[in-house]
Amino acid sequence: MSFVVRGNRYAFTSLAIASVLMTLSLTACKGDIVHTRPMAELTQKAQALMASGDFEGAIARLESAHDLNPAEPNTTYNLALAYQAADKPLKAIPLVTELLDKHPAGVPKEGELKKLLGMLWEAQGDQLHKAAQAAEEGDKKNTKTSTEPNEQDVEANRAYSTAIDFYSQALQSPGVTDAESLKAQIAALRSNQKPQNKL
Repeated sequence: MSFVVRGNRYAFTSLAIASVLMTLSLTACKGDIVHTRPMAELTQKAQALMASGDFEGAIARLESAHDLNPAEPNTTYNLALAYQAADKPLKAIPLVTELLDKHPAGVPKEGELKKLLGMLWEAQGDQLHKAAQAAEEGDKKNTKTSTEPNEQDVEANRAYSTAIDFYSQALQSPGVTDAESLKAQIAALRSNQKPQNKL
């Protein structure tokens, strides 16, 4: 008699554990469904904002979607593109680098990611070069003259050198479709005469 009671207690305990596990898995599924819906809405809104030129609005939506699921590669890629469009290369570079390191399915091929990194580093170089020119203009107004290179010029040259490295790596990647424009961009950066048309 006591064996039967004991067996029922184990059966009851097993049933309780199974019930808790089913509840947890259903809650997790429900969370994923709820989680996916806001991400899709945020991404759709971000695409509309990008198309209308509201890059800051798109960034806000994509940052929210990225916060919901930082492992989602398409959101990461789109956020990097939004940062690029808003002229914020230093925010985009780590995202593209992360994608390049992980290279998940559904994002552009390795060569395209390297080309994008080249473009981002070139944009960073442009920002630093403009800052260096502004500093030089300020020095001229204050009648300061220096033969030493400006710190922003040094950093701009490093950024341009990094851009050249990534453009060169993109050229070595299989399936590169715009090899001639990449070669022209590399040559222009090396001679400090950037072409008028961007990649």
